[in-house]
Amino acid sequence: MYKFIENYDENINENSLKFSGIDIAEPRFTISGRDENINITAKEGNFIGEDKVLLNKEVIFDSSNFSIQAQSVIINRKEQSAISNYKSLFKSKKTIIVSDGFNIHQGGLKIEFYGKSKITIK
Repeated sequence: MYKFIENYDENINENSLKFSGIDIAEPRFTISGRDENINITAKEGNFIGEDKVLLNKEVIFDSSNFSIQAQSVIINRKEQSAISNYKSLFKSKKTIIVSDGFNIHQGGLKIEFYGKSKITIK
């Protein structure tokens, strides 16, 4: 809603508006962990259940210790978890992991990587 109001044009009529199919533009969420918070941003989001949101396009997880990038992720707001079956890139100070997906669970305390993975330790 904010984006529409920010770019408001009084000459736009109802017929000129098109349904985008996106529930949330530029969504932001946080997984609140015991030791740190993981901030999540994306370009698009769609509600797929009461507690689940599908994030698409440039999904970024960022904490004080690591970041993860992926194109599509499902987050569960109630369980404070996230899962992706798409190519992802994990980066920390001394580690890079490229995998076919990941699962963040237990409030961000555990991250599992799926599929064919490449780990680089500096």
